[in-house]
Amino acid sequence: MPLTSLRSAFPLLTLTLSLGLTTLQGSASAQGAAAAPNTATTGAARTLQLPANYLVRFGSTQVAASSTDGFGVRYLPLPLEKDIRVTLLRNTVYDYWDYGLTARDGKLSGALGVFASIPKAELTYDQRDGVIGSALWQGRNYSGLDYHSHLYAGYSFTTDRNRIRILNTVGIAQQEDAKKVEVTTPYTRTEMTTAYSAKFGVANARLNTISRLYTYPMLGGVQASVDITPGVNLTLAPGLLIDASHLSRLVMGTSVIRDFNLADLQQSTVVATYKLPVSKPEPLATLGGVRGRVVRNWTGDYTYVYGDLFLRIDGLPTMLGPSVGYQWTPGGKTNKWLFSLVSLPR
Repeated sequence: MPLTSLRSAFPLLTLTLSLGLTTLQGSASAQGAAAAPNTATTGAARTLQLPANYLVRFGSTQVAASSTDGFGVRYLPLPLEKDIRVTLLRNTVYDYWDYGLTARDGKLSGALGVFASIPKAELTYDQRDGVIGSALWQGRNYSGLDYHSHLYAGYSFTTDRNRIRILNTVGIAQQEDAKKVEVTTPYTRTEMTTAYSAKFGVANARLNTISRLYTYPMLGGVQASVDITPGVNLTLAPGLLIDASHLSRLVMGTSVIRDFNLADLQQSTVVATYKLPVSKPEPLATLGGVRGRVVRNWTGDYTYVYGDLFLRIDGLPTMLGPSVGYQWTPGGKTNKWLFSLVSLPR
């Protein structure tokens, strides 16, 4: 395939994803129907049979009710055997809608819709050990900014008892450069992630790293970067958890594809969470927990402070509640309050 025809080939990918997501959903519906108990009912509604791990899926659901992020929900799981999720959100600040489906079936995942105002169609096959690959098409966001599309394939493997993962991929990517000229180029990506942890009494220490190398053989570009993130969480009392971490990112070189381009970053995060004990019998609604968060971006000179309150509501798989925050910006000219709805696993 000529490199210049990469973007024109992605409508076929969109159709393939549509069929793939439909197949996943149809398969899930068929499995759900086959698994449903065959009981005789006379004028009575059948009880909805939920997948065994359905409530666990809500851990990544994002409920948005924010002065900056909009109003709606991201990644709401459907009550199907296959992990299919719905996103529907309205951002009133920048005047756009997010909507779409995401699905996962083992090592295969897909997405089709508009996410963060960016039209997107994606199909990815990923595993820690073995062949990996991805096809992604993306359009322009609400402001007209172009986002990259890619095709890649490669191989991944782990070592040291699964604490180190190394992957190598070869692919083609396409995106407009700073001069609005569309660039289509082959590229390679090498990445190594490590995750080590140790327990010291009430403290759990960890050290995570990510090393990346992008090369562009036809255009001569190279970028290398490394993330080093030490962290610790402390369980000081039943229900009380304090977590602190610091991300240090060092970057050398420049990426030809803008979306792959990274910059140096120094950022610290401290989170203190207290979950109240559950009373028996559990009331219909009660205070479930409180949380405080502080994020300091040392590179950009931004500071964010949040206070979160969580309600434990009978029948809901996660706790929900209001969040009030404040953002300090360089020079203090654009400081602002931040209001949102947040969630926390029960």
